[in-house]
Amino acid sequence: MAFNDGLIFTDLGLALQAKAEIGTELSFTRVGIGDGELGTVPIESFTNLVNELVSLDIVRLNTYENSATIGVNLTNESIETGFYWKELGLFAYDPDLDQEILYCYGNAGEFADYIAAYEDEIIEKRINILAIVGNATSVTAIINESAAFVVYPDLDDYVQKAGDTMTGNLIIPEGTSANHAVNKSQLDTKAATAGSSSQTFSVASGTSANHAVTKAQLDTKAATAGSSSQVFSVATGTSANHAVTKAQLDDNRLPVGSVVWIAVSSIPAGHRILKCNGAAISRATYADLFTVIGTTFGVGNGSTTFNIPDLRGEFVRGWDNSRGIDSGRVFGSSQADALQNITGSFYSGSYTATTTGAFSDASGGSRPDGSNETARKITFDASTVARTSTETRPRNIALLACIRY
Repeated sequence: MAFNDGLIFTDLGLALQAKAEIGTELSFTRVGIGDGELGTVPIESFTNLVNELVSLDIVRLNTYENSATIGVNLTNESIETGFYWKELGLFAYDPDLDQEILYCYGNAGEFADYIAAYEDEIIEKRINILAIVGNATSVTAIINESAAFVVYPDLDDYVQKAGDTMTGNLIIPEGTSANHAVNKSQLDTKAATAGSSSQTFSVASGTSANHAVTKAQLDTKAATAGSSSQVFSVATGTSANHAVTKAQLDDNRLPVGSVVWIAVSSIPAGHRILKCNGAAISRATYADLFTVIGTTFGVGNGSTTFNIPDLRGEFVRGWDNSRGIDSGRVFGSSQADALQNITGSFYSGSYTATTTGAFSDASGGSRPDGSNETARKITFDASTVARTSTETRPRNIALLACIRY
């Protein structure tokens, strides 16, 4: 995720920050993310995201001399439809307006990350936002501690390192439901005593949902040590969250660089395809596609972007590849329209004319140079022998061309 221009103050945010410098409390309330596109409206006048999809509670706040770091955690547990995360907005409470306002805003545009639906992929992101607070005397945040989770750096001050001696107790809540941890006394009631094999850790026999399995259950599916004749069996069904084998995946995976035509006007969420509209896209974000097609369809800005094919309004012709029907064509090159030659003939005497093809005998009359000699007027009109329009084209149907990345 890259917000190249950083987060920009809104007019309401600037006004609140100015009031905070003379004593008003600056209280951050939440963070919003969305997939909206920037239009012509300046960011400074924004009061909300263009299309907010997820609201995140603040779980961390650290203040410095002229800035503050606001921390949120993003998970896709409640996301049913994937989207490109383009928008990020930080909200704060303005006591004079007695309402929440959009303090600052950023938009990642084409560098947006894709946030998949929970059933497709489990995502957890730890996000820190650096906000300018100036000389504000009081900076606070509404913090939801229940939404917090920790990562390795957070534990450095509490967990001993190799060679260190533990000097305090690590306190764990009593609850054991769902995914909660257990404390030592709870574990001792289920765990084997040192040196004894008569006690075992009891595991439910059910294997549905997220239930654990016993060793015996696992042994019936797991490979025996040193044996290649046994494998862990995977169901052939691919519905819901069922697993698939590598062979099943390889057989159904569309190669990167494949062009497909879809019968809808926009790309459904959750698919790794882009519209073939000639856009310049990031070489880093779409590295797999860049490796395959390179700069065949355009060099982009010459360093960080490249172009994808532009198939809007175009017919695709199979590359000749030395067959000899469309000789001399370079792969990926475009070709202008052309019309197969139309011919006709006419035979004219002083008073009569015989015509064929696109020629026709209009009438007798004087010569166009104004002389009095008798002449025949012969016209040419391709529509008398072929269907005509303002362009040359075959029969066709309009669909949306996309490329897999």
